Amino acid sequence: MSTSSRPRPPKRPATYHHGDLRRALVDAALALVQERGAEGFTLREAARRVGVSQTAPYRHFETKEALLAAVAEEGFTTLLGILKGLPEAGDPDPRLRLRAQGFAAFRFYVSEPARFRVMFGRATSEKERYPGLAAAWEAVNALLLANLVATQRTGAIREGDPLELGLTLGALTHGLASLVIDGHLGPTLRTDPAAVEAIYRRAHAVLYRGLHPAGRETLP
Repeated sequence: MSTSSRPRPPKRPATYHHGDLRRALVDAALALVQERGAEGFTLREAARRVGVSQTAPYRHFETKEALLAAVAEEGFTTLLGILKGLPEAGDPDPRLRLRAQGFAAFRFYVSEPARFRVMFGRATSEKERYPGLAAAWEAVNALLLANLVATQRTGAIREGDPLELGLTLGALTHGLASLVIDGHLGPTLRTDPAAVEAIYRRAHAVLYRGLHPAGRETLP
């Protein structure tokens, strides 16, 4: 019997054309957040954007919140790489490291508004539900906190609970980024790098004067 007369096995159904479905869904979610906000789309819409069945995303994400957590995790991982890659990251002076990394975080938030909203949004606030997100978040905070503690030891920042002081620094950075992103400090400010840096420097100079034991802004 010739091989040509043998019945051929049935063709398998075509799979999604993306080599990495998880990656494609994360990208689609970020694009949808940019267009509609974190609350403005569903997991099924992300699937349609990628071009897969409505059930395909469940291979990787049980809920839309889990998908958003992956977007946030990637954001913190990217931020950590930026902070570690700064020229000042290896400087022996922790004051230089703290200032450079604080501004780099602010600049990242302003340049990536959709990602920023997911990283600090309500959908991803319960980080303990998503181990990967929690680990990425903690890695960024550990790096910044270590520089804060080291700066305290130089006397440039007053003594006190570093977690409380870190919360103050973080709140200013995040709040200022939100004001810039939402246009409350001028509709074109976000597109002017020099103006963005200037407003950050002024705000943090005021804060550091309050944190210094003698009320002086001493960070170089």
